[in-house]
Amino acid sequence: METRAGTLVRDLGTGFGTPGNLALLAAGQRQKRQVLLRMLLSDAAGVEGSGLAEAAPHITGEMLDYPNVGVWLVRCIRRIAHPDSREDVPLWADLGYLGWLRAAAFVTARQAGSVEVVVRDGVVMLPGLGLARLGPPGTYGHATLTGSFEFTMGDTRLVVRDAGGEGDERWLPLRKLGSTYSTLRTVHLDDLDPFRDFSDPYTEAQLTAPPPRLTAAQAAQWSRAFAGALEILRRQHEGYSTGIDEVLRTVVPLTAEPVANGVSNTSLHAYGGVNMSAAGGPQQFALTLIHECQHAKLTALSDQAELQKPSTVRDLYAPWRDDPRPLTGLLQGIYAHIGVTDFWRVYRREAGPKSTMADVEFARWRTQVRQALLVAAASPLLTEAGTAFVEAMGAAIRHWSHETVPARLETLARESSAGHLVAWRIRNMTVNVDDLRDRWTRGLDAGDLPEARVVPGDVPLRSRLPVGYVKMNRAAGVEPGPDTPPADLAYTDGDYERALALYQAETPDTPESWAGLALCLRQLSDEQSVSALFQRPEVVAALWRATRADVVQLTMWLSS
Repeated sequence: METRAGTLVRDLGTGFGTPGNLALLAAGQRQKRQVLLRMLLSDAAGVEGSGLAEAAPHITGEMLDYPNVGVWLVRCIRRIAHPDSREDVPLWADLGYLGWLRAAAFVTARQAGSVEVVVRDGVVMLPGLGLARLGPPGTYGHATLTGSFEFTMGDTRLVVRDAGGEGDERWLPLRKLGSTYSTLRTVHLDDLDPFRDFSDPYTEAQLTAPPPRLTAAQAAQWSRAFAGALEILRRQHEGYSTGIDEVLRTVVPLTAEPVANGVSNTSLHAYGGVNMSAAGGPQQFALTLIHECQHAKLTALSDQAELQKPSTVRDLYAPWRDDPRPLTGLLQGIYAHIGVTDFWRVYRREAGPKSTMADVEFARWRTQVRQALLVAAASPLLTEAGTAFVEAMGAAIRHWSHETVPARLETLARESSAGHLVAWRIRNMTVNVDDLRDRWTRGLDAGDLPEARVVPGDVPLRSRLPVGYVKMNRAAGVEPGPDTPPADLAYTDGDYERALALYQAETPDTPESWAGLALCLRQLSDEQSVSALFQRPEVVAALWRATRADVVQLTMWLSS
């Protein structure tokens, strides 16, 4: 008989999750925060002025569900564990967030009496309500908040007569983005909370610095796009819509205006929150919510089921990344991109005859997800639950095989994927070719090719778009940009001989130029004679650098 964890893993592996199992994920996150809070109360017992102990008895499970609470808990625990870290904010002021949670509930209930709250960097944040400015930046202290919504700090007095009003610049209401369909939960547009910034509490690095407070007009644009996105999700992506309704509580704007291709992320500890740039419209908003809520669900699932053996090794290929990934990162990417692929699969039907762009995106992501699943399934780090999860994902996408796209686009997707893998192996792998160089010089057969290994460390950013992407983008109606290298333009135009010469002449050689060279040779000769450039490109590149021999002859020699 299958365990509850096994049932949970297989159900979430479909990409969706039943309401009951989604509720289990949320319950697990609440329990996790309850444990972290007990740890924090113990670790911070000697810190005075935070109001932590006074607020704790009033904190409910529902309060702990607020997304930024998880980020706050981890940040404070880390600060206590590393007291020598440089911090501009006093520890007691950071700890005051728990009192802010209590105060928000206190004032919402309009209780009699008053509570004391920490003033951190001049402000008091009431999660779910808004932010009070009681002093200039750099001000730290305490204020009194009454149940009639009046703040007092020394000679400063602020009465909030309308919690949703924007007439007083000292009170900034937390704006409502909208409400989910099935749960009718209010989703907030959070451009205020001081703890929304910490995308990675362990390094305190921000993936993208959030913008200042949105204008009322900008916030209204966000709300319109969100309403349209929920309608799209409800009508076209019911399975994902259910999960989004269960997960989503806040959206943090990373940019005030739309940016090319969009930017989004989720924090490991802010379950329920999505950070994203302004969407170009409802379709992009819906796609971003699918993508990021998939990440959130898998993060929560990983807290309840051990999907892999402990490991920090980063050596796996993800077709959408230029750097090596750990198994946990690869699984996250697969799970999120299953949702992305499904989005484009459905969008193709909705777009009708004018669906070339959707066809391109579906073909691209379908190829990449299939490739990544093969990599994940072969990992010896998978546990029994992890294997079941990968199998469930594989079963969930089998119906994609019945979806047809124009043969030309399917070919382009495979071509693009092959080129990216060539570049990835050359960028990330090292190999000793001393013996091969000796055999080449002596005119011997290549024999068995030497083993290569992934090089740990930071991967330099690529300087250009992979040529396979350039070619696919053109098929979708997006012409190459002005900085596209001549070799890539020639390849995209189908002039493979000229492109091959240009790639060979590029100095210095780059992973992208090697990928273009490999794709040219496959177009100009039989695939078997250049197979080494696709199966072991890092060996070809290393041997060429060691000998500076003719690359075509080297490739054929290694491919034999």
